[in-house]
Amino acid sequence: MAFPRKGSRRITVDSTDYRFRGGIYERDRMPGEVHAFRIQRAGSPGQILRAEITYQRVRTEYGRVGRHISRTIDSVPPYVVRQTILLGLARGWTPAQNGRELDLGSIDDAIDWTALR
Repeated sequence: MAFPRKGSRRITVDSTDYRFRGGIYERDRMPGEVHAFRIQRAGSPGQILRAEITYQRVRTEYGRVGRHISRTIDSVPPYVVRQTILLGLARGWTPAQNGRELDLGSIDDAIDWTALR
């Protein structure tokens, strides 16, 4: 079943369209808070990719480059989603085929945070 358009965002990676849901919500902004998000291929979805990121890590990395998370952040930053898709594909995620959800767990240390610069 495809993610509904409402409540999900679209991203294109290597000419394939994906949709993702979940993320960092204002009401949850607490150190140590873990936020899960899911990604699936748009159009004809198959296997879902799940990952987690901590609010504190995102906040810290934004601070390192002199940026601030605004009150309007409601989703995982696109550069994190893009890297998560590439990581999932490298770990055997098959977005075009049906299958059990692939859970990457926490990806805080797998993300190249220099993409913020």
